[in-house]
Amino acid sequence: MKIAVQLYSLRNEIEKEGFEAVLKGVKAAGVDGVEAIENGYGLAPDAYRALLDKYGLEAFGCHCGMDALADRTTTWSKALGFKQLIVPWLSVDALKMKATASALQSDAEFYAKRGIEVGYHNHAHEFENGADYIAGLLNAAPLLKFEPDIFWLAAAGKPAAEYLKPLENRLMTIHLKELSKDGADAPNPYFGKGVSEIKQCVELAKKLKLSHVVIEFENLDVPWRKYLKKAAEYIRRV
Repeated sequence: MKIAVQLYSLRNEIEKEGFEAVLKGVKAAGVDGVEAIENGYGLAPDAYRALLDKYGLEAFGCHCGMDALADRTTTWSKALGFKQLIVPWLSVDALKMKATASALQSDAEFYAKRGIEVGYHNHAHEFENGADYIAGLLNAAPLLKFEPDIFWLAAAGKPAAEYLKPLENRLMTIHLKELSKDGADAPNPYFGKGVSEIKQCVELAKKLKLSHVVIEFENLDVPWRKYLKKAAEYIRRV
């Protein structure tokens, strides 16, 4: 099982240091690749791929919006070798609409023929007021996969190991982000020092033979290179 980092976590660092410097730091931290976002940093697909190749990094997938999926443009997917395209957020209003699930099912069918999975990535609002829009979406779109963010599951009061058990056959990968016992606004603790059940989720990913897991962080009080290195080391120890 390989380890990726979600590039959204490093958006500020990319702006400050440059895309190539951040990729170099990702590789030095012992990470195998990246999960991209819908941002080419001014690079054409081939130039983007060349930088990944330079540092021996894979592009496992990409977070992209519904419009990008519906556009059916596969240039970036082909150039970077994406195997997964993930919608990172939908409003509650969109999640309630039957048309949303229908569109995602259609997208999943289209990309499946090209060897690419389509999935959805949760936050916490999908569970507000006792709802579970994740379950509803997956039931309505049977080809759609799920990329759980265990930080937001924990923040929503859904312990990841328990919540994911009935969804094991729908998982594409798992977003590993550590939630502090002090809540979602506190700095992300080192892996294993919070309440996100990271250890159990790494064990689950290994059991299911997922190709990779994804490190994510948003609020650090330590240098990002140090945090990323320790996170990768923790995953490999587990």
